[in-house]
Amino acid sequence: MLLRFRRIGINTVENLYAMSESQMRSLWNGVVGARMYGLIRGENLPGPVTLRRSVGHSYVPPPDLRTPEGVRGVLMRLIHKAAARMRHLRLWARRLEIQVELMRKPAWFARVDVLPCQDTLSLLEAFCGLWQPPVGSPIRAGVVLSRCIHDAYMPAPLFPAEQKRLALCRVMDRINLRFGTNAVYYGCIHDTRAVAPLRISFTNIPDPAMPW
Repeated sequence: MLLRFRRIGINTVENLYAMSESQMRSLWNGVVGARMYGLIRGENLPGPVTLRRSVGHSYVPPPDLRTPEGVRGVLMRLIHKAAARMRHLRLWARRLEIQVELMRKPAWFARVDVLPCQDTLSLLEAFCGLWQPPVGSPIRAGVVLSRCIHDAYMPAPLFPAEQKRLALCRVMDRINLRFGTNAVYYGCIHDTRAVAPLRISFTNIPDPAMPW
């Protein structure tokens, strides 16, 4: 942008302010220029709408879970958490990605494309098809649900089995929202249901309406 400014003699904010809206559109090659024209004049313009494409969670397991079986439970818990968050955001995942960082060894990574889904059970089944216990001491586990599609672009589930799975997950979300995280959950995370608790990060404030 600095080179563009210099090419047309824009060296001060005053020079920039003197440009017309059409000139600023040309300078930025599109609608961003029109936004800048308004912003530099103090207009309160809403930010552009962004579409989330992925949902992910990671966790550093405590020493007693730094085993292949322990990290497997942690990953299943992270899938529960990410799937609930995805439903809250009205997204459907088309890819599951798993990563396990190991002490003094290369990380283990796997991914699989899935039919668009929102239900936890389908994602757990996809995970079980991927899982191969890594050799080493796991020090970090991560799950990403990616290539997401918004509800607005997805037809309703066609088959009764899919409808039942999704309905079950939504009922579980409502129960957990009302009675607290892990009021109900799939039995496979019984031993790791307390891991990856809700955190407030520097870059994101959690939504209190989330069921996880």
